[in-house]
Amino acid sequence: MAKFVIAGKADCPSYARAEALADQLANYLPDFRVHKVLLSPHDWPGWLQDTCAENKWSHASGSPLIWRELLDRGGKGLYVGGLSQFEYYANHYHAVKPHTSASSEAKIASENLEIFISDKLEAERASMSVDVVRLCVTNALCTTAYQLIPLLGRGEVFGHKSLSLWLLDSPEHTSELEGLAMEIADLACPYLSEVHCTSCVKDAFSNASAAFILDCPHVHHREKEEEEAISSSHSLGEEEG
Repeated sequence: MAKFVIAGKADCPSYARAEALADQLANYLPDFRVHKVLLSPHDWPGWLQDTCAENKWSHASGSPLIWRELLDRGGKGLYVGGLSQFEYYANHYHAVKPHTSASSEAKIASENLEIFISDKLEAERASMSVDVVRLCVTNALCTTAYQLIPLLGRGEVFGHKSLSLWLLDSPEHTSELEGLAMEIADLACPYLSEVHCTSCVKDAFSNASAAFILDCPHVHHREKEEEEAISSSHSLGEEEG
């Protein structure tokens, strides 16, 4: 199974066309999955440059940027390209063509921008008014974490509190960890306000309100580092009142 990631500017008609085409494929193909990354027009150029540099991609077609996450194989994403390359993929391999028109794509782009601005303002208001519980989950790629994280996000552990989740795993599993973070985002859990990925023990445990230290045979043991991080965190293991 593979997941396609479509990233673009909130006001971009080409992103709107790619988004609509991805939804068509998702309805047509039972194993097709898509994750959408929407950015403000202001943030897009810097994000695009950083993402392409990190993955060593050369992308000259602007918004959108599309790649494929190989969920069953690990490793970094497979670059697809822009809108034209995605349309070629959909038509060549699945005989699916976009159903949208230029006018509908412009309308979708306008709606995307309005929703993006509204969501951003709502998130800012929520962050100012809600105390956030910072949680750390070690060895986050193990099976136990997959079972635990949805429970946290649904409020079954800490109640109706906003959670900042930090996923900790080994540096060699960075791509898989980022894939897990995207899967968590797709769950749309009501109490998960943000998800961070890291291989740094100190960052993961810094100011943590609680930590779930999970054992997993595929990860190199780092008990000493974790013990030092725990001892330096005053509120570790305790829920915020």
